[in-house]
Amino acid sequence: MKPLIIVFIISALYLSYQLIRSRRPKHWLIVSSSLSLAVIVSFQFLGGVFLIPTESMYPTIKPGDLVIAQRVGGLFDHRAIRRGDVLVFNAPSVPGVYYVKRVLGIPGDTVTYNEEKIFSINGKQNGNQIKKDGFTTQYQADTDTAGQSYIFQTDNRIGYVKTGKKWIIPEGYYFMAGDNRDHSLDSRYWDNPPGTPRNLRGLIPHDSLVGRVNFRIVNLGFLARGDSGDRSIKQRQQPHQR
Repeated sequence: MKPLIIVFIISALYLSYQLIRSRRPKHWLIVSSSLSLAVIVSFQFLGGVFLIPTESMYPTIKPGDLVIAQRVGGLFDHRAIRRGDVLVFNAPSVPGVYYVKRVLGIPGDTVTYNEEKIFSINGKQNGNQIKKDGFTTQYQADTDTAGQSYIFQTDNRIGYVKTGKKWIIPEGYYFMAGDNRDHSLDSRYWDNPPGTPRNLRGLIPHDSLVGRVNFRIVNLGFLARGDSGDRSIKQRQQPHQR
């Protein structure tokens, strides 16, 4: 997932170049350059707009959705990260690539994952089954924000993929997972850079957090990728898809 801020940066550079070349700058150049600069500054301190390319967060976020993410630690972000937050971040195992996932584990938590493809946080099962058909099983889970819940799902056609079964989350790290469990590359599978202590593998450091997803603007389905999620369950060794 790549932020649209790149488009604005390129536009700002181009418009600035045109302003420098022009002896009598046109009003539209001045306005456009100012707007582009404002967008860049806003992203650094307030947040940004992101295009979601895959189904890894389905049904919460659909392929082609444009979402607004409030900058973590920005001017208007004054609360701690909570379980259930949907975050944009950089995964250490794939530098330069933005991901969007849900926070399942925060510092101090113990996260476990079993062969039924169910997470438990501090011994409590994450979610209760609400629907099952030939293809998917859906669950509803609460967040740490009062009155808010979400739906996630597993794919009944895909078996359990062996992964870690227990993570103890240290200070400054988070455990992330996609709502479309069997089509998500997340903390279960990430390999952090060489030399990372074994107990930190797959976890996301606070410094890698970019934004907290707050709003969905519109769906631009024609811009979505053709695959069903972060990657096929049979392609677990290909780390650069997201």
